[in-house]
Amino acid sequence: SAAQAGDAGAETNKAGDAAFDCISIEGKNNSVVVHDGRVHRDGRTLYMSHSRFCLDRIFSESTDNATVYNEVMPPLLRRTRAGGRATLLLFGQTGTGKTHTATGLLELLCAELFQQ
Repeated sequence: SAAQAGDAGAETNKAGDAAFDCISIEGKNNSVVVHDGRVHRDGRTLYMSHSRFCLDRIFSESTDNATVYNEVMPPLLRRTRAGGRATLLLFGQTGTGKTHTATGLLELLCAELFQQ
């Protein structure tokens, strides 16, 4: 599976309160951590929930389609050409470019398949 995510960091809003990204990347182990601010059932207590997702590969928002294709498609193509099945999963928040990336990968895949 592959994912696209932004860099983690903190910003300060106009009121001076700290605002943090809801996603952070742990590049050493290809993990994405989702930080979810929640309200306790008492309606007053705030707490954070952290969910870690371990993936095969993580790409930044600056990675182009050709780079993603060259890194993830060759093993999938080898497997399918040998009679097996393969799946590519694009995971990310709404509006992060999954459809753009999938379309680019399909265009590159078609170009490769029909050249041969």
